[in-house]
Amino acid sequence: MNTKFQTLKKESLNLIRLAIPILIAQISGSVIAVTDAYMSSLSGTMDLAAISLGGAYWCPFFVFCVAFTLCLAPLVAHSIGAKSPDKIPVLFWNTFLLAGIIGLLSMLAVIFIPFLLNGENIDPLLAHKTKNYCFWVGLGIFGTSLGTVIKNCVEGCSRSVPSMVIGFTMITVNIPLNWLLIYGNLGFPALGVEGCGIATCISMWLTLILFFIYSKRSRFLKARNINLYGDGFPVEKETIKKILFAGIPLAFGSVIEVIAMSVLGYAAALLGPEYAAGHQIVNCVCIFTYVLPLSIGAAVAIRVGQSLGEGSRVKVKNCIISALILSGILIYPFAALIFSFRQEISSAFTDNPMVCAIGSSLFTAILVYQIFDPLFGVGSGIVRGFNDNKTVFVGNLCCFLCIAIPAGYALGFSDIFGRNYGLLGMWLTLSGSYALLSIIYWLRSFSLVGRMTVKS
Repeated sequence: MNTKFQTLKKESLNLIRLAIPILIAQISGSVIAVTDAYMSSLSGTMDLAAISLGGAYWCPFFVFCVAFTLCLAPLVAHSIGAKSPDKIPVLFWNTFLLAGIIGLLSMLAVIFIPFLLNGENIDPLLAHKTKNYCFWVGLGIFGTSLGTVIKNCVEGCSRSVPSMVIGFTMITVNIPLNWLLIYGNLGFPALGVEGCGIATCISMWLTLILFFIYSKRSRFLKARNINLYGDGFPVEKETIKKILFAGIPLAFGSVIEVIAMSVLGYAAALLGPEYAAGHQIVNCVCIFTYVLPLSIGAAVAIRVGQSLGEGSRVKVKNCIISALILSGILIYPFAALIFSFRQEISSAFTDNPMVCAIGSSLFTAILVYQIFDPLFGVGSGIVRGFNDNKTVFVGNLCCFLCIAIPAGYALGFSDIFGRNYGLLGMWLTLSGSYALLSIIYWLRSFSLVGRMTVKS
């Protein structure tokens, strides 16, 4: 028993070393999203609504770019576990090429798609602000697509501290830029939500630059004879196929999840600026709650990938048990705190009583899915560690596209259940879909662990 405890303790420490910097880095990104919403809200409800509606357009493309490269961290970790670091440059360059193509196409889509806004259903001023905001964010997405390739390579080498440091750097850059460009301080033009988009664009490109500088100068990587860039630009057809088969299902699965959230944002905009603003408040808080299981899941994917390279089923199981315990410890107290202070949180964003009331009522839905967050985060990490990203795609397709959206419409905007529950009904349906997806991940995880190849 004591030996088992020591083993789990050691694995827990390994997970913490990986997960905490990833968590802080993701929280840093969430802080930027929240401060964007908060600082824009001080310019008026219309700017806050533009942030919400704009996010519904650019988030799916941003998530596709970022999610596509997530497959790289477990692949790099697997190479390290198998003692084959020479394969890392091949993985890096082929992923970098694909990410560049995807990032360029996403940039063009984000810039031009908002021009399809229907002026009859969307307030003309809201549509204009949204177009300007999306233009600048679209320019930044290309830089993000390339930067996440380096980021995932570094994290796959079990080095997540740079992500945390660079995340903090983004906060120190983004917030002052917002202050200058949104409000027009120190002689800068007051651009409102467009200034927020410019600040985001600059932050995205700076992320790429900083990760590149770290990867070239890292003593950690040099001490382990890891060179991400190798000696050339090796383009291999088989490696490209491998990355596409791993990255595309993960990217599309993640986009489907975001589409469900985008439908909420669009539905809120159709109900009016107050509903869009209330939805955005809860969406910002939802980002914070989501990064907790996501960071544990990212660490699990790396540790599972490395254990697969070593061929150790025991290490995989120890990783899963430790991660599940850590998730519960992190998530449940945080969930109780948020629900207890839901009215105060809404009031911090706006003094509009209608927006506050809408926001406060939606926090019930967040509490529902947080109950399943430990299972969801760890389960998603396991299947990603095995690079079984088809499960992510099929699970998200069934739970979000086939269940959450149609059922959300039925509960939120029809009288099938006796009355319509508006945005609350759609949020509750989304929470139920997360619960179902958690169960799917765990059922698949049991199968993957049981069938893995063990090295003698």
